Amino acid sequence: MNKSKNLVKKHTVSSLKDVPDEIVITPEKQRLFDLIDKAAVGDTEAAGEIAEGYFLGTFEDVPNYAKARKWSHYAARKGNAKGIFVQEELKKLGY
Repeated sequence: MNKSKNLVKKHTVSSLKDVPDEIVITPEKQRLFDLIDKAAVGDTEAAGEIAEGYFLGTFEDVPNYAKARKWSHYAARKGNAKGIFVQEELKKLGY
């Protein structure tokens, strides 16, 4: 018997009143999606841009240091200058 079938969780929407009529994607969010696509195939410049964007709060209303740390770690490991810079700035802030 294949036990992996038991691990699949099904999610259902109990009511459509909670589903928005339309999803608005801001230019900042679209830029983030595009950068993530590039980073997913190894573009370290894109990863550095993502780290910087989360650090400065470009993609959300406020800076997200946890996401900035994640992306800067990836970019810095690959030698990206922005990733290294963001890591250094986060360390100064205690992250």
